[in-house]
Amino acid sequence: MPLRLEVFRPQLRISFTYIHRPCEFSLTGVDSLLRVTDPESPPLGRTFNLMSGRVAPVCSPRYLERTQHRGVAPRALASMDLLHALDKGDWISWFKKAGVGTIRLRPGNIFEDFGLLRSALLFGQGVGLCPVESFRRGHSPR
Repeated sequence: MPLRLEVFRPQLRISFTYIHRPCEFSLTGVDSLLRVTDPESPPLGRTFNLMSGRVAPVCSPRYLERTQHRGVAPRALASMDLLHALDKGDWISWFKKAGVGTIRLRPGNIFEDFGLLRSALLFGQGVGLCPVESFRRGHSPR
């Protein structure tokens, strides 16, 4: 539980549940809902942006040393071991915005949880897209 809530409301219990796919559910009994969504999606209720949604490619120096990759230009990234969060849509969108255009991605590991993706990055498994906001707070993989 976030520390501030624990101090102000010690009796409060929070249940964190993943629901990654679109589904029908009732908001009965739900006080708060965190949802990752496209900015164009209609809101379910009152909404707040928690993060910018901007991401950047990240890998450990160990990965670059092991694979002997020299360039990290957008097109060069396509030949690296790309790690995916949920599906390959994140990388496809990133390459398009980086001006690379349509690119054929190699198969890569898919992680349902950012913590798992981050661990894989730390251990040199490949390159992943990580929230830019996490770097500003000093949580970047090393």
